[in-house]
Amino acid sequence: MSRIKPLNIKARAVEASTDRDVRGYAFGDCCASFAPGWEVGTQDNADPCPWKSDLSLCWGTCYWMGQVPDYISYGEWLDTCGNIQNDWRNLCTIPDNG
Repeated sequence: MSRIKPLNIKARAVEASTDRDVRGYAFGDCCASFAPGWEVGTQDNADPCPWKSDLSLCWGTCYWMGQVPDYISYGEWLDTCGNIQNDWRNLCTIPDNG
């Protein structure tokens, strides 16, 4: 039971209305809402977001999703990339054999 009582017509109308199921936008653990931009990594280094995070970490929850191969067919696709934070122009790709 609510301790606040409506005192005017508008307040009574608000109280009589049903609550809508409203949820805010939930972010994952990789990109913030100001994507594209730069985030700070866990060791205070630059963590480029969204492209690096999309490629190696969280392709399903980022704001700007990148296409990455699945880890069943290409389990080690990111191992040959080296340091993609410093050499982002040399991204690893999966050749299209089709």
